Order: sequence, then C-alpha cells, then structure tokens
Amino acid sequence: MLFRIILKLFDSLLFKLPSVTRITVYGILELSNGCIALGSIDNEYTRFIMASAFLSLGGMCVLLQTWSVTERIGLGLYIPGKLLHTLFSITVSSVIGSFIYDMPLHSPGLITTLSLSLGLALLFRKKSSSIICANTV
Repeated sequence: MLFRIILKLFDSLLFKLPSVTRITVYGILELSNGCIALGSIDNEYTRFIMASAFLSLGGMCVLLQTWSVTERIGLGLYIPGKLLHTLFSITVSSVIGSFIYDMPLHSPGLITTLSLSLGLALLFRKKSSSIICANTV
C-alpha cells in the first residue's frame, strides 16, 4: 500500500518525464506496478528488456520485505547480488531480444551493460571470497 501511495505521488511529480523513464522509476520502486505500466510502451524489444530487469531486480518493495525477514543476519551480499543478477538479465535479454525482435546486436548500451556486469561480477567474487575466508577462520 505504501508503494502504491508513493507511485501516485510520483505521478504528480514525474508527469514531465518520458514514459520509459517514468516506468523505470515505477519498476525500481515496485515490481508489480512497474510490470503493469510496461503495457504503455510501444516498442516490444524495450518492454522485453525492461520486464527482465524489473523481474530480476524485484524493486525497493521486495528489498524492504527481504530486509524485514533477514533483519538479524542483514542483507550482506544481497544487494550486490541483485544488481549483478539484473545486469546479467539485461545483457542476456538484449542478446535474445535482438534475435526475437530482429534488432542490431552491436548496441553501445549492450556493451556498457556487459562491461558493468563483468566488473560487478569480479567485485562480487572478490568480496564474497573474503567473507568466506573470514568465516572459516
């Protein structure tokens, strides 16, 4: 309910933003309303990639729900893991979507996303291995 109210508040503040940007904010805040709002985007390729990103990220609402049940142990690697998962989802969706929707694969956005994915994966691997080593001592 809280996020529905926040989204209504954003509707009055974000009306000047392009629909893709506004829907991205919706999806980052709350998964269900973000996915529902995707219906207003005409480009199927864009909808496909954004749906993949929203579903892998989960949104702030899911993050807060997860935090509420893991409060004692904390989120630790959860947030970097979700970001990594989202970047990989965007990369894989871009590749698959380029074949399904007959789009060019040499997009600069795809290269940037792939680079971010690999960089975050290396950072995530280094951080998780240091946590594992610290816990085994």
